[in-house]
Amino acid sequence: MGLDAVELVMETEQAFGISLPDDNVSKVVTAGDLHDLVCRCLSATEHTSCLTAVAFYRVRKLLISVTGAARSEIRPKTDLQTLLPACQRKAVWRQMERSSNFRLPALSLPRWGIPASIALTALMITIGVFAIDWPVSLLLVLPGFVVLVLALWMVDLLFGTVLREEIRTVGGFAKGVLAKNHGVLATDVATHNRDEVWQSVRMLVAERLDVDIERVTKDASFVADLGMS
Repeated sequence: MGLDAVELVMETEQAFGISLPDDNVSKVVTAGDLHDLVCRCLSATEHTSCLTAVAFYRVRKLLISVTGAARSEIRPKTDLQTLLPACQRKAVWRQMERSSNFRLPALSLPRWGIPASIALTALMITIGVFAIDWPVSLLLVLPGFVVLVLALWMVDLLFGTVLREEIRTVGGFAKGVLAKNHGVLATDVATHNRDEVWQSVRMLVAERLDVDIERVTKDASFVADLGMS
């Protein structure tokens, strides 16, 4: 496994506040292997306390503070897309991260975002090639790269507000926050729960590899089943 694996390991270490031994990481083949390794590295004894509930209460308090919604309006099944309209979502996301010091699940680009940016850049370079003599048009390579970066930045700024399927409800969002901040929340209540560790690992893998969370099973191979490079 290559850089995808390195990024996933670093993300997992940060989320759980642990260090995964290199020798053990090299033996990880499936998502279940990663879950087992994380559980072995966690120092606290397993308990039955529900960190998901702790995360929900923290998230609910946070959402009340930034939206002004009544406490009774924010339930696990509440639609986060309605509670945080797309036109405000990115700004509110940053506000929640600053006020809580939590790492929040990443907002995504729409699926057409990257292809549209590449198509726009290709169109501009093509126009330049026809407008300028061929040898000179080679000078458009660097400006073209700059245009691509700017196009991606603009698309992300304007449209990078998509919620992944698993965090489109407040309950799902709470699980996503738990996945990103498992070590912090577990330290606060001095507990780890093996089942909740697995749910957090699943969400981290799904987000990092950009795959449907349903594909992340304990038997799923990172390379063969989840497309890790």
